[in-house]
Amino acid sequence: MLKKNSSDEIAERLCEMMPKFNQKFRLKLDLINDIIKLDLGVPHIMTMKMISKCKMSPIISDIAKSLSISYPMMTYIIDRLESKKLLKRIRNIEDRRIVRVVLTKRGEEILNRFHISHKKRIKTFLETLNKSDRKTFIKSMNEMFDILEKYSNSENYV
Repeated sequence: MLKKNSSDEIAERLCEMMPKFNQKFRLKLDLINDIIKLDLGVPHIMTMKMISKCKMSPIISDIAKSLSISYPMMTYIIDRLESKKLLKRIRNIEDRRIVRVVLTKRGEEILNRFHISHKKRIKTFLETLNKSDRKTFIKSMNEMFDILEKYSNSENYV
């Protein structure tokens, strides 16, 4: 039997909670249909989101490293997004080995719709909580975000 606050127990509870968390914040059907039509998965959306957050157009290896995805897999994801006209590659004129990627207008629109829909689902969930539970939930999430941020660049962080 696991101890109530042991690392094993917490890990087990987090594994059990992830499907519930995903179900609670699932996307609206119309956006899901768009994503299915485009044949996009979570890695595609994460890649697009990472690209959109960069001040300067990133190179593929930086995206792969940031998302902890192998370079060959990231190349595959970039190829798929480019074939769907959601991003484009930009070659460096002085050094053709350097290839940066940027979202297209269409890619920005899809990502924006995704973000708006996801945010709306989360707000709807928060509004269903009573005041006390909402306060506890938000406080707990903020504490979790702070801890994750603190250790996100740690070498021991997986």
